[in-house]
Amino acid sequence: MITLFGRRAAAFVLGATVLLVACAGNGGPSAPAEPNVARAATTTTSPVSLALRLCNGKKPKRIGTIKDPAIVEASGVVQSRRHPGVLWVHNDSGDTARVFAITKKGVALRQYTLTGAGAVDWEDIAISAGSNGAPDTLYLGDIGDNNSVRNNINVYAIPEPDPAHDTSAAAPQVEPLLYPDGAHNAEAMFVDPASRDLFIVTKEFSGDSRVYRKQGGLLSGQPTLSLVANLSLGGGELVTAGDISPDGSAIVLRTYGAVFVWSRKPGEDIATAFTRPPCHAPSPAEQQGEAISIDPNGLGYVTTSEGVHAPIRHVNAG
Repeated sequence: MITLFGRRAAAFVLGATVLLVACAGNGGPSAPAEPNVARAATTTTSPVSLALRLCNGKKPKRIGTIKDPAIVEASGVVQSRRHPGVLWVHNDSGDTARVFAITKKGVALRQYTLTGAGAVDWEDIAISAGSNGAPDTLYLGDIGDNNSVRNNINVYAIPEPDPAHDTSAAAPQVEPLLYPDGAHNAEAMFVDPASRDLFIVTKEFSGDSRVYRKQGGLLSGQPTLSLVANLSLGGGELVTAGDISPDGSAIVLRTYGAVFVWSRKPGEDIATAFTRPPCHAPSPAEQQGEAISIDPNGLGYVTTSEGVHAPIRHVNAG
């Protein structure tokens, strides 16, 4: 039996229940509707470093052929940063002191003689940004020494010519450089865009290359290089070329069968960057690969080889 009080209580409970249901259905405060919008992700990801993107690069693709018959042993290449699509290359030992401007397809543009310069064994070419509107600087490394007998090596520097207009190059600056521990054979060279220090990496059959620095660029300080890093790349990994990205965040060294890439943190010196293990980027199969250059925009790198009408290849970054 339900008493009058019990009937009233039941009616009250039933009414409250109906009210709650109605509020829920109408978006009332006791049961707010879930808005139909996408939620922002609560996790963040760091941008992939240039070094990692290079190591995740695509299969090397042939993009051109060196057409100038005077380029018989391309031993160094660097991409112009002010003149899009222009490659600067030079021959190995046995040529005169000259540098060639070609397109990425290998079409000859101009060649420039470095008046007064010697050419014992040119092995690599590097570039650094100009300041206050000045042209960029090209560095030609007469650093080869197969028998390790040279008393000194030479690096020549010229303002980068404009192949569209300039018919001759300015007189080169040169400074004889000395190793602190005797003669070495080297084929890789690059200039740090942050410090403008010049770096030379030796070529060793053991794969234990040494990294030397000329602080402050040419014609500054002492001519004696300083040893800043030791690399263990593995037996038979002879370093034949090197480059650094325009922002300084990636360093590449190539051998006849591999491409090694080191990442570099902002504000970090080159020596510290070399203490980390490198990653491995795609390596093209070339007759005698002794040249590599990172794209100015960081989207990949270019390689070429010694030999007449050598192919030019490009690796797209991942």
